[in-house]
Amino acid sequence: MSYDPLLILALIALLIFLNAFFSGAEIALVSCRKSRVKSLADAGDRRAKTVHRLQAEPERYFAAIQIGMTLIGTLAGAVAGESFIVGVSERLRETGVPFLVRGAEFFAYVVVVVPLALVMLIMGELVPKSLAVRFAERIALASAGPVDFLARVSAPVIRLLTIAGNFLIGLLGGKKLPETGFYTEDEIKQIIREGKEKGVFDKTEEALIHSVFRFSETQVKEIMVPRTDIAALPVEATFSDVMDLAVRDGYSRMPVYRETIDNIIGVLYVKDLLAFWDRRDEFRTEKVLRKAHFVPETKEVSVLLEEFQRQKTHMAIIIDEYVLSVGGRTYVVDGRTDIGKVNREIGVSLPEEDFETVGGLVLGLFGRLPAEGEETSVGDAKIVVAKRAGNRITKVRMMFQPLSVFVINAVYNLLKIS
Repeated sequence: MSYDPLLILALIALLIFLNAFFSGAEIALVSCRKSRVKSLADAGDRRAKTVHRLQAEPERYFAAIQIGMTLIGTLAGAVAGESFIVGVSERLRETGVPFLVRGAEFFAYVVVVVPLALVMLIMGELVPKSLAVRFAERIALASAGPVDFLARVSAPVIRLLTIAGNFLIGLLGGKKLPETGFYTEDEIKQIIREGKEKGVFDKTEEALIHSVFRFSETQVKEIMVPRTDIAALPVEATFSDVMDLAVRDGYSRMPVYRETIDNIIGVLYVKDLLAFWDRRDEFRTEKVLRKAHFVPETKEVSVLLEEFQRQKTHMAIIIDEYVLSVGGRTYVVDGRTDIGKVNREIGVSLPEEDFETVGGLVLGLFGRLPAEGEETSVGDAKIVVAKRAGNRITKVRMMFQPLSVFVINAVYNLLKIS
């Protein structure tokens, strides 16, 4: 059966155009800015709404486009083979040249397929993708409708192909790949580095973008004000004490503690003093004390900021997850805590030569596994087993004598010796 060569060429040109359309649409949908598309969609642009929907489900239109481009490539090869390869091979045989006669079909494939592949590559891939990068928004809006239609029509085929692919992967001992976003964090960082080298980002912009990633991983202990620098008030503070501290340090919110800074009982807002402006003698910090927001030192800063927004607060008190002051010189310590950490944070000198953790120290002092509530002592510390889980000591209560008792005991011992 013979076909009109012009009709065949027109069909091949149409297939190349369709391949170019889908190739450009794929790049345009990825390249156009989501923020810009969202603003157009919110303004009522129907095409932008379609683009926004496709960008939210990239795997759906990627699969549809790949199916379309695969079918187009296969069809273009079939049309060219049926229409031209047979005719070209016959012409080569008619030349009578021995090597052309023997390899007529091979040379016919080369003569037909190579030019077709080059035209398909240049006109159907490279040119449309280059244009799609330059005019991403315009091409995405123009192509969104057909791509969305193709995605809907080919949805059953995509499901079947996905099931078949996962089945084959399972037979080969593999696992289904997890769904991920467009880029990983490392890939984005690499893009930023390349952008800086090419002049797309300057040094300041690069630093700002990298700080976004660091921010999500930053813990509150890395940005907190150290205990020694906290502007705090004792619960016995008078109206004048509060005003003096507020004027001196310029803070409008200050933690309030009882006995020691380790025992914070609430937060005082300077604005709450206005109610006592004309009756300052009646002022008591307990009357205006607000509840303090306590968080562990390992909490991420991004999570804490969300809590601030929800609770409409501006201050948090960071507590050590392993060493918690409960008033005076009494502490509840996690059994896993390193003894050196306790010595540094509390300012004591527990023996750490033979033991690594507080739990190990307690076991060594008892020489056996103690029950909850049992107590012992080491140096100036009284230790009580507060909680046990199986064979592990999980919580320990440590009570240290106040400094005045140290002095009295030291004087008493000296007198007794003399």
